[in-house]
Amino acid sequence: MTVAGCEVRLHDTTLYNSLFRYDDILLVNPHVLGQPASTNPILHLKWAGAGGWFDDYAHSFDHVWVRAHPWTPEHEGTTTHGQD
Repeated sequence: MTVAGCEVRLHDTTLYNSLFRYDDILLVNPHVLGQPASTNPILHLKWAGAGGWFDDYAHSFDHVWVRAHPWTPEHEGTTTHGQD
């Protein structure tokens, strides 16, 4: 299934948080060792000008994004990545 304006990419970078970006909104889910992501907090960041946490996390997101490869349904389960 494709959705206009939505893309998923896969990477094998070691990260200590999950990042979900929607234009000027960034959701950051920091990972605590030994706990599932669903039990950890979500930081809801909104861009409010240059500098600050949003830009720091966005820069991290962009660094990984440009090196990741697009996920496609027809390749589901055929590629090893991350912690597989």
